[in-house]
This record gives sequence, C-alpha cells and structure tokens, in this order.
Amino acid sequence: MNKVVIFRFGVDNPLSGDVVAMTTITQGSLDKAIGLPFPGGVLSLVETEFSPSECAEIFRNVAAEHNDILPVVAFDANSRNGYNFATLDIVENVVDAFFKGGCDAVDELRGRISDASKGEQPEASHSVVENETCELDLDELLDILNEVGSFEKLSPAQKQRLEFLTK
Repeated sequence: MNKVVIFRFGVDNPLSGDVVAMTTITQGSLDKAIGLPFPGGVLSLVETEFSPSECAEIFRNVAAEHNDILPVVAFDANSRNGYNFATLDIVENVVDAFFKGGCDAVDELRGRISDASKGEQPEASHSVVENETCELDLDELLDILNEVGSFEKLSPAQKQRLEFLTK
C-alpha cells in the first residue's frame, strides 16, 4: 500500500471531481483517505495501490472531464521528497496521525487542538522552508510548470532543479 499526500490547489472545499478522483484512487474505500481544507486548496492523505504520479494523473483526468483546471501535486508520504512540513507543525501532526492511526487518529488530534486553542485561531505560518530539495525529473517539473503557469510560481528548489536539468 502506498501512502500518498495530494495537494489540490484552488478552492478549499472538495469539488465533485475531487470525490470522483478519491473514489477511484481508493477503489471505493474512502475510509482509507481524508481530505483537509487549507488556505488555497485541499490536502488529501490516502493509502492506495496507486503511485503518487498515478494519483495526480487520476485527478488531472477527472478534472478534464469536469472542466476543472485546478492544479494537483502528489507526493510519496514515506520519502518526504518534494515537500517538508517542518515549519507547519499542525499539518505534520495530521499527516503522521493519519498514516499511523487513520481517520480516528486525525479526529482525536483535531479534538486535542480544539481543546488547546479554547476558541483561539492558531496563527498561520508563512515561513519558507530553507532546506527544501527537489529530486523530480524533467518531465515531472515540466508538468508542474504547465500546471502553475510560469517559472516564477515554482518553488526555489524546483527552479534550481529545472535550471540544473536543462543545462
């Protein structure tokens, strides 16, 4: 079973295409997945037979069928290549909780966070991860570039990797 982290950017509520894609990715077992809204999109965590690139392709195909052009990026949750939540403790804790204990563990974590905050909203972290690395191949980077629309919208690590691969 692969453990995959999927970011679908755009609106922060699930779209009908998201549900179709996740149903396909989980082969109808939605209890093996969870979706969490975040500013700018939806973070989905899933245990699946599909690879991260296959998950992203399923999202892209469903999006095309629904005339939805919102970009999707998927990563292997075990390797942590391509993403790093070190400065986003809440997200890191949710990822760990889901892959160790499933949806019930995430619900328990949400309860603890809610109790601890006592109605206060946690301050958003907008810090940049300085140690980000990118090990994507040229095709993957070009797919991301196509999704985001311009070189300037790539992460610093993605820009550096793309420049290295195109020399």
